[in-house]
Amino acid sequence: MSVFKKLKELFILPFSRKAPTELLGEADQWAVLRNSINAQSFIISAGVGRSITFEEAIIEKFDATVILLDPSPTGVETMRKKTDKRNIDFLEMGLASQGGEISFGRPDRTDEGSFRKGGKEEGIVFECISLDELLAKYDKNKIDLLKIDVEGFEYEIIESIFEKKLDVEQICVEIHHNKVIAIDKTVADAALLIIKLFRHGYRVIYNRNMDFTFSKQQRLVGAN
Repeated sequence: MSVFKKLKELFILPFSRKAPTELLGEADQWAVLRNSINAQSFIISAGVGRSITFEEAIIEKFDATVILLDPSPTGVETMRKKTDKRNIDFLEMGLASQGGEISFGRPDRTDEGSFRKGGKEEGIVFECISLDELLAKYDKNKIDLLKIDVEGFEYEIIESIFEKKLDVEQICVEIHHNKVIAIDKTVADAALLIIKLFRHGYRVIYNRNMDFTFSKQQRLVGAN
């Protein structure tokens, strides 16, 4: 039995089948726990890429403000072309476990354009910010929804949630590994990350391929 088949049986299917979710977005679609977002929710979304239909759906449905981050030329160009920036606060920065200049790698596919986690030898550096710095910047003590599609940086970002004991209610994340893009994380690392989230009280409420939505277990009690 494969690692992920066993993971699905133990940690994913028992919860994702029962959780009341709603799908948002078109080109980039994610699920969130139903009735979990409103206009006052503090929402951080890292990774613009070529589409923000998920974030646009959140704004349209809930009139919430979304903090969007992406330092890459791809993401910056996507936001430059967007004429309606209502309820969007775009930061031309990356999200990482710590702030400052962080090394990135060039996209594996230039047509797709996603800059990935890389090393100093690749010579690409972007300014980054951490979740605790964002909470301080916006004078918040809780993140209602965090979306991270950040090409390998998700491991350190999620570890920082545990280490700094940050209050993050829901996490939408694409978990990458070296069978997908050129990073130093394996399938086993991806599986371990899911298990760590489970041990820290998160449950999978949505899964499609390597896209996951995790919710704190206590949020699922009485959810409808």
